[in-house]
Amino acid sequence: MRQCPVALVVSADRQVRQLIVASLDEMGCTTLDAASDKQGLEFAAVTRVDCVIVDACPPETLVSNMIRQLRMLQPEIRVLYLVDRAGSVPSPWSALRRTDSCLNKPFELGELCKIVETWLDDGLAFVNLTGMSLN
Repeated sequence: MRQCPVALVVSADRQVRQLIVASLDEMGCTTLDAASDKQGLEFAAVTRVDCVIVDACPPETLVSNMIRQLRMLQPEIRVLYLVDRAGSVPSPWSALRRTDSCLNKPFELGELCKIVETWLDDGLAFVNLTGMSLN
């Protein structure tokens, strides 16, 4: 029986997803790789997710709707928004939860990993993946 945190990575950019997934895998996370908000919601509907790393590029409303729907399924989920260097968080996220974080793009993978490590150190829930297929 293996227990590990499950991270959902949502980005339309395949290369960004692959880099983040590889980094989180090295940290011991199980990762779900979604190319769209719709696919991310489909994964979360069948798998308990501990945290979401989401590329918050346009269209912003789709991302905020996805997070709102994810939080209906799992209210305690933590979210890391990858945002453009505009200097401020887009309006749909102006009321971030205390457990959420934002990271300006371009970012260093080490910065992303540090945020997730902090969540793990804070007691991010671990889930049991026995018998579950992520394919």
